[in-house]
Amino acid sequence: MIVLQIVIGCRSILGEIMSNILAISDMHLVAPLLNDYSYLFSWDNIPGKDDHLLKDFIIKKFHADWIMKASFNKSADAKTIAASYENNTLSLKLDQMLKKAIIQFGNGGVSELYADTTNKPIKIYNKNYYALDLRKLIERADLVLHAGDFTCQAAYDDLVYLCAISRCELWSIQGNNLISKRIKANNPINKVSDVPETIFEDWFGINIGLMHSPCDYDYLIYDLNLILPEAAKKAESVVMANTGEVGADVLVFGHIHHPVVKWVRDGKGNRRLLLCPGTGSSQGLRDVSPPRPTVALLQCFNGSISSVEIIAVDWPQ
Repeated sequence: MIVLQIVIGCRSILGEIMSNILAISDMHLVAPLLNDYSYLFSWDNIPGKDDHLLKDFIIKKFHADWIMKASFNKSADAKTIAASYENNTLSLKLDQMLKKAIIQFGNGGVSELYADTTNKPIKIYNKNYYALDLRKLIERADLVLHAGDFTCQAAYDDLVYLCAISRCELWSIQGNNLISKRIKANNPINKVSDVPETIFEDWFGINIGLMHSPCDYDYLIYDLNLILPEAAKKAESVVMANTGEVGADVLVFGHIHHPVVKWVRDGKGNRRLLLCPGTGSSQGLRDVSPPRPTVALLQCFNGSISSVEIIAVDWPQ
């Protein structure tokens, strides 16, 4: 992990809270990392002493809170674990030959786990989609901003889970690809996506705007000479949903696959940050993009942005 750029910004004191905000975008993940797993529970201890571990995983990854009121039952051949409560059901099916366990919710949600069946007891692991460098940054964050373009439901679910176990809040939006517009948030059985197109909210005194591209009229625009003026206009005019205040202190966007940190002043002299973290999982689209994936880390203190870092992250080859 390498810090590529640090930009210092001084703003007025509005509160007494310190926080780290991690901005990521355009991850384009379609499969988990090879041989990168996080331990969850022992298959042999369900039902039993590992029930709380499995329930905690299901709640944090799928927001299926009903599981707390359910009990686990195992089939006679010990290859299926089932649970139900009222109209909610799920099953976990173990495939020892393929070393996997499949979670399936009654109304359609599916997730695949890794099963280490080499020895007893059988150990079940989460399949990680995000590189260790990025997971460590999420652990440091109080808020994660994802500026769009998920390319599979499982990658979204894994990010939800990472934020849950790290006890940080996640704000995520759609992108311009069709898959990102169909991501199911909070509940794996929702048929209509409730991931919003944009988010404009106050975060402990900092007005944050989150959108995939500030250029509404053409998602294919990558020219910074066109994008930044549009971003500045958006930053000045957007309305915070939770406070009604006009203007974003920081406008975070993606799409261009190239990191941008730009401080601007509007017509009233207000200083605003335009921020694109770049693409967090692959090389940028343009020749001038960094040769490695990038994210952005904002440090906030007393209701102000005190620093912004563009950070290169390592991914396994």
